[in-house]
Amino acid sequence: MNIKYKMKERVRRILLKKEELKNKERESKELECVHYWRIGPIQNGLSVGICKKCNESKEFQNTFLESHSWGKKKDNTKNDQ
Repeated sequence: MNIKYKMKERVRRILLKKEELKNKERESKELECVHYWRIGPIQNGLSVGICKKCNESKEFQNTFLESHSWGKKKDNTKNDQ
């Protein structure tokens, strides 16, 4: 093998390694992020939020579902039969 080829191959490996490290760093930041959501306007009952810190996006539902128990009072009466 000639010297130029060896040098090119070495540079290529170094660049690949740097790219791998950048990807791992980006992934770890995304996993560790405590999100600070900026939520956009409502469109068809949904809003898109983008994290101010890591730029992850997420859809937020803006409609009230009847299946939720929010605001319902507990029935504490006992049925004695």
